[in-house]
Parts: sequence; C-alpha cells; structure tokens
Amino acid sequence: METVYEPSTGWSLLYNTKNSVYHGMYMVFNEDNNLIILANYEDGKKHGMEHIWYSNGGLMSIAKYEHGEKVRELRFGTNGQPV
Repeated sequence: METVYEPSTGWSLLYNTKNSVYHGMYMVFNEDNNLIILANYEDGKKHGMEHIWYSNGGLMSIAKYEHGEKVRELRFGTNGQPV
C-alpha cells in the first residue's frame, strides 16, 4: 500500500496500484486523521462500494460502482437525513 501526503489539503491518501493504476483499496484521511473516503478500484476504475464522510464524521454518501460506472448512490445531508 502506498501513502501520499497532500500538503495543500493536509490529507493523506493510501492506495494500492497495479500496472501504474489504482487497484484495490483506496482511502483518504483528512488533516485530523479521520477517514473521509473509502473506495475500491479495479484496474484503474472504481468498482464496488464507495463511502464518503463529512469532516465531522457524518456519512455524506454511499455509492456502488461497476467497472467505473456509478450504478447507485445515496446522499445524506449534514443532519444525517437522506437528500
């Protein structure tokens, strides 16, 4: 797993690659080391579930991808209610 620090945002990215493209688990942590994005890639394309959280820890969205195409998404407001 590779780790990249983005100084402009203070965020850290952890990911796997295969043939120089994302492959496997992909995670992004904010400056407070809270998980912000959890996704899965297959051969450089999102595949499977992606979860995105607000910086306060609340769930922002859950999406399902199939070979790079978003097939379903649920979004939530900062109050936790579906939008």
